[in-house]
Parts: sequence; C-alpha cells; structure tokens
Amino acid sequence: MFSKSNLNFTIYSLCFLIIFIGVLFRIYNINYDAFWWDEILSFWIADPEISLKETLLRHNQLDSTPATFNIVLKYFYKVFGYQINVGRYLSSILGIFSFILISIISLQFKNRNSFLLLLFLSSWNINLISASQEMRSYSMLIFFSTATIFLFYKALENNEKRKNIFYAVSFALS
Repeated sequence: MFSKSNLNFTIYSLCFLIIFIGVLFRIYNINYDAFWWDEILSFWIADPEISLKETLLRHNQLDSTPATFNIVLKYFYKVFGYQINVGRYLSSILGIFSFILISIISLQFKNRNSFLLLLFLSSWNINLISASQEMRSYSMLIFFSTATIFLFYKALENNEKRKNIFYAVSFALS
C-alpha cells in the first residue's frame, strides 16, 4: 500500500513524464514535412526586415486570419533569426504552454481527479500536436482561448476581478 508521500511522488513523476512526452511529441520531427503554401505565406508576411505597416498591409491583402500571429512571428524572427525552419518553433512553444494551461485549468475545479486525465489527453491529442507543428495561427488561437478561460475563472474567484477581466478580454480579442 502507498503512503501519502509515495502517492504524491508517483503523481508528480507521472505528471512530469506526461509533460515530457507531450513536449517531445511537439518538437520531434517538427521540420520533417515541407512547408505548406499558407506557412510560406506567413513566412513572407512576418519578414522582420520590413516595417510593421508593410507587414499589416501584406497580411490584409493575403491572409484571412487575425494579424496577431504574424506580428508575434515577425518579432520572434527578429530575436531568433529569419530562417524558414525557426517559425514552427513559435507554434510549438505555444502548443506546449496550451496543454499545460489546459491541465492547470482542470486543477481549478472542485473535482481535481480529472487533472491527470486531462493532462494526458491534451498532451497526446494528435490535432493539438499537429497544430503545434505548423507555422500558422492555430496554436496561438488555442493558447489564447485557454488563457481566456483561465483568466475568466480567476476573475470569478478573486478580488482582483478588473485586472483578470482586462487580461481575459485582451486575450479574447487577440
């Protein structure tokens, strides 16, 4: 029979293992497939050598998604270099944060038994993994959606409602 400390160690070890495998799934063979035309479009729109105005002009002419991803990608390229393979890492990072945030949201509910199941399902979900390996706005949309849910929940339970509602609305409008 497990003591409480052994059970906690087992749960923490299992969480770490699930997170590690989820991260590995999002990074492994990230640049295996060739870029799709819409990823090349994002690469061209997010060129860090052009002005923000030109980036927005290119985005409005050619892309039907929110401009937030291309703007963040532009500054990501400024920091890490404007190479075609680098852009997918932004999506991967956002995907990693998303599945961790999804499981943190489950900890906020009264029934905390669902935490491990939700962590497992969100880290092994093939659609979330696929979205994390494409240089498109899908992973940012998932991250902003989960962050909005998290902040709204925090606003309902905290005294700092205005600040959390402001952040939640900001994420929702992005």
